Amino acid sequence: MKKRGAWLVVARAVFVAAAVVAYGVILRQATSSDAARVGAAHPWNFVAAVVAQLLIQCVLFAGWWWLASGLGERFPLANAYRQYAIASAAKYLPVGKVAQLASLALYSESKILRVGSPAAYLVLVVSGAVAGVFFIGLGALSGIESARVGVFAAWSAAAVVVLVAVPWPRLIVAAGRRLRKYAPLGRHDPLPTLAERKRFLALVVFQLVFFWLPEGMSGLSIVHAVSPSSGSGDFFFVLTATALATVAGNVAVVMPAGIGPRDLALVMLLQTRFPLAEATMASAGIRLAALAGEAVFLAPVVPLLFSGRGRKRKGRAS
Repeated sequence: MKKRGAWLVVARAVFVAAAVVAYGVILRQATSSDAARVGAAHPWNFVAAVVAQLLIQCVLFAGWWWLASGLGERFPLANAYRQYAIASAAKYLPVGKVAQLASLALYSESKILRVGSPAAYLVLVVSGAVAGVFFIGLGALSGIESARVGVFAAWSAAAVVVLVAVPWPRLIVAAGRRLRKYAPLGRHDPLPTLAERKRFLALVVFQLVFFWLPEGMSGLSIVHAVSPSSGSGDFFFVLTATALATVAGNVAVVMPAGIGPRDLALVMLLQTRFPLAEATMASAGIRLAALAGEAVFLAPVVPLLFSGRGRKRKGRAS
């Protein structure tokens, strides 16, 4: 078992190094091209992209807080924001999504919020994936050539989940309980309450609809900055390319925030319509805008963390 674990670590390190080198070479060539000069001449496009990314973070947090509060627990805003921020920051650790999931579970174990069990988060993740799949299909219906890869599988997966999970939500409950056997970290299981709330999946899908729209706007703003030939008609193309690249990043669960696989996938998709240099600059710009927007949204959590420590120390002293 130890040898197998060591080989996995080595394989992951090699993959990360290869991805970084390949992306670096492409990015270096792109930055010396006309796309870089065109992008530098449109700084307000980057500002607009960051604002869109900030809106995305607000929508995701508000929707997550709304849905988690609907599971039957009191969910104070400060605690919700603190947990969301820690989980968001955890995805940048070397184990990526694994750290994000673990941080939610461990943070809930500290009694700050009990509804954040692995079982509840499983439902949120699965439901969110369904919404993303629908938008991938929406882009494909717009005639996007690059989105035809995997479109049949995407729509099939969406159909299966919708036909099975919506009429019989207790199947998701059973899947969540099975997960708890391997990750029994939460003391409170909100899944019985979830099964009684038939509208839960509809709320998740509705919330994530408003996630993909600003995501497409952010990407299109960056594409406009680096590609003079782009237009408003490229919205669904950029939206679909971003959705597919996001799926690729989420599949690579051990990569920090999907860095590498997501960016390379986005370059490959964008270069089907734009030159390679423009596609690479757009991919890098979209990543930087996402990082900037997330940093702005998560910055206020720092005083919240210190205020929480201060309250604990006062409680111990008394």
